[in-house]
Amino acid sequence: MSDICAKAGYTRGAFYSNFGTLDEIVISLLEEHVEANFVTMQKVLDDAPNPDVFFSAMDPTLRPASGPGLESSVLYMELMLHAYRNPDTRARVVSRGAIDRANIKTILEQFAADTGRDIPGGIDDAVELVSALDLGLALQAMLEPERQRSSLQGDILATLHGLWAK
Repeated sequence: MSDICAKAGYTRGAFYSNFGTLDEIVISLLEEHVEANFVTMQKVLDDAPNPDVFFSAMDPTLRPASGPGLESSVLYMELMLHAYRNPDTRARVVSRGAIDRANIKTILEQFAADTGRDIPGGIDDAVELVSALDLGLALQAMLEPERQRSSLQGDILATLHGLWAK
């Protein structure tokens, strides 16, 4: 805690007046990162003339950074394991997950509206698929970073979109 407070330029008292626990600061940092990423992705989608341009922008080397890369994946996985063991933290992580899925749903609904077609299997299942893909690729990148190419997520989503749009 002393190191965190020193780097942030706060006293311990100031820290605890804003965050009750270390869990709260970790969750808050992740919330900021995820929200910034969603804002970036929504802007890319709004500016993209077609889905292929949007999916190519999923390559993190082509879009502005909205926070830490691999470090955030490791931190998120650690937080999920911690939440699994701690019901109080779990409730906040689950709540955050609902917001993340709502953001994904917004983007998928925009795709459906732009193409004039319903998403096969329903929008809610598609949201779960995208969420699982994101988590799975993050975990894979942590374990085998040399196998992970930056465009993989976008390439997979482009393939799925291509199959759906035909």
